[in-house]
Amino acid sequence: MAALASPESEALKREGLQSLAAGRFDAAMERFAAAARSDPADLQALYLQGVAANRLGQFSAAEPALRRAEAGGYRDPELDFELGWAALAGGRAQECLDRLERFEAAAPGRGQVSEFRGRCHLARRELDKAEALFRQALSRDPRLAPTVNLSLAALEQERGKPAAAQEHLEVAVSADAPTGRALRDLAGPPEPPEQPDKPLRLSASIAGGHNSNVIALGKTIPLPTDISNKSAYFARTAFGASYSRQMTQSTGVTAGYALLLDRYENLSSSNLNDHYLYADMFHQATERMALSMRANAEYTGLGGDRFRNLWGLRPALSYRFLRNSVTEFSYTYASSDYKVQTAPVYDRDGPARNLAAVHSFRLGGTDWSGAVGLSRNRNDTQGSDFQSHSWGASGTMRYTFANRVVLAFGASALRDNYDNPNSLAGSGFAYERKDRQRTLSTQVSGPLAPSLRWFAQAQHLRNKSNIAFYEYDQTVFSAGLAADF
Repeated sequence: MAALASPESEALKREGLQSLAAGRFDAAMERFAAAARSDPADLQALYLQGVAANRLGQFSAAEPALRRAEAGGYRDPELDFELGWAALAGGRAQECLDRLERFEAAAPGRGQVSEFRGRCHLARRELDKAEALFRQALSRDPRLAPTVNLSLAALEQERGKPAAAQEHLEVAVSADAPTGRALRDLAGPPEPPEQPDKPLRLSASIAGGHNSNVIALGKTIPLPTDISNKSAYFARTAFGASYSRQMTQSTGVTAGYALLLDRYENLSSSNLNDHYLYADMFHQATERMALSMRANAEYTGLGGDRFRNLWGLRPALSYRFLRNSVTEFSYTYASSDYKVQTAPVYDRDGPARNLAAVHSFRLGGTDWSGAVGLSRNRNDTQGSDFQSHSWGASGTMRYTFANRVVLAFGASALRDNYDNPNSLAGSGFAYERKDRQRTLSTQVSGPLAPSLRWFAQAQHLRNKSNIAFYEYDQTVFSAGLAADF
C-alpha cells in the first residue's frame, strides 16, 4: 500500500484548494493549518499553509511554514516562487532575486515573477533593471497593470520625476479603482482556477508477509487434495497513477488506475492480479459541504484465470459539523460478473448496494486523529446461497510522533444475515446462514526519504458462522516500502 497523507488531511487540503482558487484565503488558511495539525507528516499541507499566508499578506507566518516544508524534503518548483515572495516582503532583496531567478529558469514566462524581480531591483535602487522587468511583466500579463504601475510610480519618484510618477499612479487608479484595492491585492487580479501543484501523481510499493489462511478454510474442513497447506508466505507489488485537474474554482476531477499483484509461495491458485480504474468528480458546494462522485471498474484475476469483473458508482456528501471533523455520507452501487463456472445456487453475479457514514476527526491540541463508521449492505446475487443483508461498524485511531512515525489501530465488526436456506446447512437447505465477522488491525509507518516510507502491518480476522464450512480465522503480517512521486 502506498503511504499517503491521512484521509482527514487529504479532505482538508481539498477543501482548502477550493477556497484558495475562489480567493477565500482566510478559509483556505484555516483548512491547510488544520490539515498540517491533523497529519504533521504531510509536508504538502505545510507548504499550502505558507501559500495561503502569502496571499493574506501574513509573510511572517508564510516563511516559517514554507521553510519547514522545504527542510522536510518537500519539492515543488513553486516553492522558490513562494519563498521569493516572502523574502521580498521581508526586505531581503538578494534572497528574493536568487529564489525568483531559479524559478524563472525552471518555469519561464510568468508575469508576476517579472514584477516581483522588478520590485527586488527597485529595493536595491537598480532602477533600469527594475523598469525593464516591470515592462516585461506587463507584456507577459496585462492584468498586472494596476500593481506594476504603482511600482513604476515609486520608481519614477526615486528618479526625481514626480510628474511621471503621478502619471503612473493615475493609470493605476483608473485601471483598478480604488487605489486601496491594488495596494491590498499585490498579487494582481485573480488567476484562472488554480491547478494542483502535481497534476500527475504516481505511487508504488513492495511488501512481503505471511497469511495464515490464504483460502479462508474452516478449521474443521479438510484441505483439498491439490493443496498441501492453507498458510503461505507472499509478495505484494502495487502501483498507482492519477491525474487531477481543476475545472472551475469549486470543481475538480481526477482519473486514476491502481494495480495490485499478490504472489503466494506454493499456492499459485491464489495468486491475485487486480486492475482498478476510476474517475472522480469533487465539488465544493459551500464552506462546510462538498459533493463527490466516483465511477469505477475492476478486473480481477485469480490463479492465472479471470475471476471477476465489477463496475460501480459512488455518490457522496461530506459535511463539516465541527471545525476538527468531517462526516461523509455515501451510497455505493456495484455490479459483479464472476467468471468462475459454478452451480446455480453458488452464483454470486448481481448487484450490491451500500449505505455508509464515516466521521473523521482530530482531537484538538493533541497528535491523535481517527474515524468511526457505520454501514448497511445489501447483496442481490443470482444464486440463493449468497443473497444477504448486513450491518457493519468500524473505527480507527492514529497517533503521529514527532519524528513523523505514525501508529494506527483499527477494529471492525460485520453482521451478515443471509436470506435463504443454505445448501450446506444441515443435510442441505435446513436453515439460513448467519455470519459474525470481527477484524483487528495495526500499522506503523515512518519516513526514510522525502518520497519514501517504510511500513509494517498486521491483521487478524475471525469469521464465526452457524455453518462450519464458513467459519475460519486468518492472520496476516506484512512489511514493505512505499514511494510517491
